[in-house]
Amino acid sequence: MTNKFKNLTREQSDLVVLKVLCILEDKNYRSLYEWPFEDISIDDLFDYLKKTYSDNYLKDRFVQFCLDHIEQKKQYSLIEGLFNLIAIFEELERYEDCVVLKNIKDTILLDLQCSI
Repeated sequence: MTNKFKNLTREQSDLVVLKVLCILEDKNYRSLYEWPFEDISIDDLFDYLKKTYSDNYLKDRFVQFCLDHIEQKKQYSLIEGLFNLIAIFEELERYEDCVVLKNIKDTILLDLQCSI
């Protein structure tokens, strides 16, 4: 687990990631120069997401956590946040990382479609 997340429980970490993605919904954050967080870097966030996505159990729990949030709030801000995070990684030309983020986004969207 990354340094920023190592002292948090899995649930706390998922909540932090969810809140970060919801904040990133704003189109102003489509560039690394506009990164709104001083205490969480894009690498911290990506490392956590990559580790979560590489473990099927953790991935399923995270996806369900995101789906529960979407259902409760009736908003898709975390999906918009993922789109903007992908744009940042494209700007950095970190295309392999974009694939991981797109897979996470697609998994959430597919599971969302199945639950409707």
